[in-house]
Amino acid sequence: MYDLVLAIHVIAVIALFLAIGYATMGLGRMRRASSVGEVAVGARDTALGALVSLAATVVLVAAAGELVRDRWSWSIGWIRASTTGVAIAWLLGLALMLRAQALARTAKSVSASGLPAALRRAAASPLLWGAAQVMTLLYVGVLILMFAKPGGDAATIILIIAALLGLGATMPAIARYRRLDIPR
Repeated sequence: MYDLVLAIHVIAVIALFLAIGYATMGLGRMRRASSVGEVAVGARDTALGALVSLAATVVLVAAAGELVRDRWSWSIGWIRASTTGVAIAWLLGLALMLRAQALARTAKSVSASGLPAALRRAAASPLLWGAAQVMTLLYVGVLILMFAKPGGDAATIILIIAALLGLGATMPAIARYRRLDIPR
């Protein structure tokens, strides 16, 4: 039974990263959009990818819970840190999905030709990109914990570094946002 649950866990992790990639592709599409329709498609893709990542996380956490119950312990440092990292990443994914859904609804309600400045600013928001980057790198940090299995302090440091790398990956988006030539 352990091997089957482990296989489900690994498949869910793969699905998670594929979904994050799809959501990130949608973010890029929104950032480069030149029409309301392109923002709507990018927002829909981002929301769908984020939703699938949330579902994949539920499956992988359920499988992980069974794996821990069977052979590990919740008191092990890397397992505790992984649980925290996954919870934070899941919340970021939820925020990303909800914001992308709101952008998709807004884009569908806009009847203007071209791309209104407020919608362009919202579609290029570095907060969206930052949420995706921190979420992704927290999950990468959790993968590192799964392979290295460090103690509590080292596990926490690995997740902090992962989150900081995610924030660092957001810096180009902030610079791009500042360079946007959009009237306020």
